[in-house]
Amino acid sequence: MKAILTFSFLFFYSIICAQIQGVESTWSDSFKEWNVYALDQDGEEIEGHLKMRWQMNEDWSEWDYRIGEVFGAIKVKWKDNPNQWEVRGGGEIINVQTVYRNDMTKWRLSSEGRVLILELNKYDVAFDWRVDNPKYGFYEVYTDWEGDPRSWSVVDELDVEISIHMKMAIIFFSFFSSTPRF
Repeated sequence: MKAILTFSFLFFYSIICAQIQGVESTWSDSFKEWNVYALDQDGEEIEGHLKMRWQMNEDWSEWDYRIGEVFGAIKVKWKDNPNQWEVRGGGEIINVQTVYRNDMTKWRLSSEGRVLILELNKYDVAFDWRVDNPKYGFYEVYTDWEGDPRSWSVVDELDVEISIHMKMAIIFFSFFSSTPRF
């Protein structure tokens, strides 16, 4: 019994500690579904997805994601206000809001006493986003090809304290703020 519990814990821990490598739109003409590519602690590939919940309604306010056995949801707090969101996964609630009202170039992400600021690289045009925090480290999300928001890569140098759910929030708000809504 101990062996099964230990194996289960190690398997679950390796998925929770997954490092997201990148995301790309599932379809070349739509930003409603995304493939997520990650590596577990042993370097094994894990695939996942991020999908708009109400695609037929063109409703950008609710999303669901899954990476291996880890899953969560991203939802705007008030339907007509894109300045405040909530990310829920693994028992964690992450509050996300624009730093300045209606300015989608800088986001504040907070959970369990941790605060990260995601901001657009001032030298780029909507396709290079960064978190640079002296306590928790560096995270960058950028497009693979300049001007093409269909494929994004990730540089993850964040502390292990930062959950995969917080990282999904960073990735989501990077491309959400940069992609056309059609």
